[in-house]
Amino acid sequence: MGKIDYHVLNENHLSLITKMLSECAPLKYAQSDTPETLQKYIEQGQLVLGLFDNNELIAYAILSMRMAEDLEEFFQKYNLITDRKEWGHVGTLLNCVVKDEYRGYGLQKYLIELRETVAKNSGYNEIFTSVHERNIYSINNLKKAGYKQCGRHHIGGEWLLFGKALEGPTCFVVQD
Repeated sequence: MGKIDYHVLNENHLSLITKMLSECAPLKYAQSDTPETLQKYIEQGQLVLGLFDNNELIAYAILSMRMAEDLEEFFQKYNLITDRKEWGHVGTLLNCVVKDEYRGYGLQKYLIELRETVAKNSGYNEIFTSVHERNIYSINNLKKAGYKQCGRHHIGGEWLLFGKALEGPTCFVVQD
């Protein structure tokens, strides 16, 4: 593996992402992105970051910058316990896919940190993500990065909600 570079991806990169996904083993716990879903993320202003090794896309991850008005339904879905009445903008870590032969090199962890930095620099104080309960690698990476389980949701399997305060104290009840 050479020097890894990252770039913000846009609609011009959809064919690169589609090619990378076609070269990966099927995802075990989530549906694979399609050009249509990726286009929708980009049109909605979600940040899609790509990692490149010698100009080859080897991983990508999405950061959703949620507005306060979108959060109530999101948190209710995961049974988040909090007494907080008002939220500022909250970052949400969405899909993160690493090409099979690049797994085990810390790229998912790097993409978590990179998205946290973007969210923090954009004035976001909290960040959340959901992960399937059987996705042990992602759960372990989130815990190592300081995320705490704070909710769960059942839809096609058990999904766990993890959160982290980027600044200040947490404002949710930690569940284990």
